[in-house]
Amino acid sequence: MASARRASPPANHSSAASTNQNAANTDEYLTALATAEQLVEDIAAAQRLLADLDRQRTANREALTHLRKASTPKTKGWMDLGGMLVRLETPQIIQRLLKDQETIDEESTKARNTIQAKFRALEQLQQSNAERARQFELRASQS
Repeated sequence: MASARRASPPANHSSAASTNQNAANTDEYLTALATAEQLVEDIAAAQRLLADLDRQRTANREALTHLRKASTPKTKGWMDLGGMLVRLETPQIIQRLLKDQETIDEESTKARNTIQAKFRALEQLQQSNAERARQFELRASQS
């Protein structure tokens, strides 16, 4: 009798395999959703950085315009250098502002590239998530 019990397959073997597969699909889907959420947060942070850099660029551009129009080359002005106010000649201030503009432009380019790369990754992830979501056959309930 013991051999007869071993020879017969378990009655719910196929449903157990199906349950394991569904659990694996659910885990993959939840992992993908968490990854998508992280990508969205990264994109939002990069967009905030881009907005801040744009404000800095605008302020620098306004300062440059004012210095070029209103100042003579020998005049001195005050400039904030990392929390310190320093009195410099106008050409030095203009030179530093131009250097800041270049740095801001480089950082803006990096932020835009980051946004584009993360957005592409998010699109690819959403396409694969659409496949996984179809497996669950989610439908709105009718009441």
